[in-house]
Amino acid sequence: MCLPWLEEDAPYIDPGKPVGQWRADECKDFLRRQRLPLGGKVKELRERVSENRDMPIPPAVGGPLEDVERLILLHWAMNCHIMGMDDGTMEEILVMKQLIMLFLSAFSKFEKSTRPFTDRTKPLWVTKYNFMCILNIPEQVALLGPVRNRWEGSLRGEGFLKLVKPMVNGQRKNWQKNLLTNVCRQKTLLQLERDETYEGFEDNDDDDDVDTQMYRCYQSLQLMRDFLEGRPVSCILQQGGEQQQDLSVYCVYKRGSTKFVTKFIVLPETRKYHFGLWYFQIREAEAEADNGEDEDDIMEVEFSEIDVGDYGILVPLVENGPPGLGDGETPIMYSLVTSRWRTFNDTGDRAINPYQYLPN
Repeated sequence: MCLPWLEEDAPYIDPGKPVGQWRADECKDFLRRQRLPLGGKVKELRERVSENRDMPIPPAVGGPLEDVERLILLHWAMNCHIMGMDDGTMEEILVMKQLIMLFLSAFSKFEKSTRPFTDRTKPLWVTKYNFMCILNIPEQVALLGPVRNRWEGSLRGEGFLKLVKPMVNGQRKNWQKNLLTNVCRQKTLLQLERDETYEGFEDNDDDDDVDTQMYRCYQSLQLMRDFLEGRPVSCILQQGGEQQQDLSVYCVYKRGSTKFVTKFIVLPETRKYHFGLWYFQIREAEAEADNGEDEDDIMEVEFSEIDVGDYGILVPLVENGPPGLGDGETPIMYSLVTSRWRTFNDTGDRAINPYQYLPN
């Protein structure tokens, strides 16, 4: 089973004592089974239980666990393939169509098991336009190329509406042309104002050609704390790493006014496959002494010396409960997902896209 934290609902067990002695969690277990509100203090919950103690038990809501797992896995596979396409070939488009149909079929089957207990009269995938719109993606890719090349975040997408809405004054003749003209004027004025504001200031060479919103600059202690507690960690990748099959990533931190990076090395022999991703143990790279041997000091490089090629997130492996060091201090395992939807393959190299490494 790929999702070990998903479990069948445990059967309800009566506490076997007067309702006046029930704890809040025991009351909520009963009310949840009866599909009754769970809000309120313990006294209110006990009163609600007493009022409905003799009510018949309604049938269970939802489908089997296998349907839930299948829905999640197909949703993941569909997204990975859509965002991982490089060329938008007919073969890739055909696979995308099949994955979309499989996902919608799985969702329809799952939704049928919950709809009878709601007020909905139509299937959810019909009333929610997002489900209908994904059917148009294959045709869009055939016409315009991979979806990843048409990212629609921030001002590149719907965020642009926040900028132009105040400028719309009705839809009279030529309103589109007038709107775009006003947008250009506003952008020109803002640019002129910015140039005057920063005139005489030197640029920070550390961030030339680097999108500072694509990575997090940690305080040094916070970076190590996130690693020890098994939290997702922001990282950058060096230019040319994919061609060199580089097995390392860099994390940025700040000490004083200077940015540094710590190099982390992937250990290929520790690989583990879980939920469609390869996970590895990683360790800090050690600085090399003049004689070529490793020193005990951690390798530390100024951020300005790194040629940034991509950005990513190190995702911790969560198997049973929250991540963290166990009793035996087992190292936490991480996978990588970059801003271009690339991840590790089974040897720790960065792959083209994670979908092609799904096991049969």
